[in-house]
Amino acid sequence: MKRRGFVFGALALGACSSARPKLRAIEAALLPSFRIGADAPAEAWAAHLDLGRMRSGPKVLALSGGGEDGAFGAGVLTGWSEAGGRPEFDVVTGVSTGALMAPFAFLGPEFDPELRRIYTSYNGEDLLEVQGLPGILGASLASSFPMKGLIRKHLPDPVIDRIGAEYRKGRRLFVVTSNLDTGRAVIWDMGAIADAGRHELFRAVTLASASIPGLFPPVRLDFGAGREAHVDGGVHMPLLAVPEAAFSNPSGGMRGGALYILVNNTLRPSPEPVRRQSFSIMQQTFATMVRSQAAQSVGIARRYAERTGMRFAVATIGPDFDVEWNATERFSQDYMQPLFEYGRARVLAGRAWKNG
Repeated sequence: MKRRGFVFGALALGACSSARPKLRAIEAALLPSFRIGADAPAEAWAAHLDLGRMRSGPKVLALSGGGEDGAFGAGVLTGWSEAGGRPEFDVVTGVSTGALMAPFAFLGPEFDPELRRIYTSYNGEDLLEVQGLPGILGASLASSFPMKGLIRKHLPDPVIDRIGAEYRKGRRLFVVTSNLDTGRAVIWDMGAIADAGRHELFRAVTLASASIPGLFPPVRLDFGAGREAHVDGGVHMPLLAVPEAAFSNPSGGMRGGALYILVNNTLRPSPEPVRRQSFSIMQQTFATMVRSQAAQSVGIARRYAERTGMRFAVATIGPDFDVEWNATERFSQDYMQPLFEYGRARVLAGRAWKNG
């Protein structure tokens, strides 16, 4: 049975107010310490990295987007802990659903139960509040209110404070959002945000990075002098593996270490005829485009690892996963639970991580 293709967000028709988490206005002077442009040079990245860790061979984990396919990544991380050998990562990055799991992956195996609960306990109605006609004519088909509540439940202040403590040790956690007002990708230094005690901003950025455009409303962030609307970082990139400027610096650069890329999708799907209907054609087109972008990102990361002597490994959903995805049932446990167990079983069988 053929597994699903990548789901794309429905386009918004018209506009209404964005999701507005209750958070203090962020002083403009703090923004450079909280975030960085995706195209920033090495000098700017140096302020967000522990250069000693970078030069001594960091262990990096990059978590891709993929909606409910994040159940695969959660299963892989959980199985990895059970099998043994899962390292403490110096740098963890997340995009979209990868941003949801990144804090728990960053904090380590102790938080695997949270990953399991998030990806195997909730159905669509726990995450989506469909808005009917107002949603079709507004900014999104669904309200993000349920998702916001789940993020608050699983990322309470003490958990965020734990991330801040790891940041002070030199470890780094980054997630990506897309700024609708500028059309640019923004990379958020989540450890710095946690260390500053900006818990609401931490949760708001996590919500924004996972807000599929059209399905969820943009998240409004208030910077005192102005506001920005942010959505799913997957608009710009399927994953954040190795922006070379992040690992090259004027004082010597980095060699060695390990780079793990966890792709919450399949890069080599089994062939399947596409129905000659507009929705099916659009679905397959977007799926192919996203997989192509992910494959390109993986290829760039692999070549970077080869140049710098990093160990490289990638895990993806294989064509052997045969549970069919139903496009009318977003975040269904009939799909996500088997996918979680599939990822977990692949690690336990030693078949999850490949060199390319």
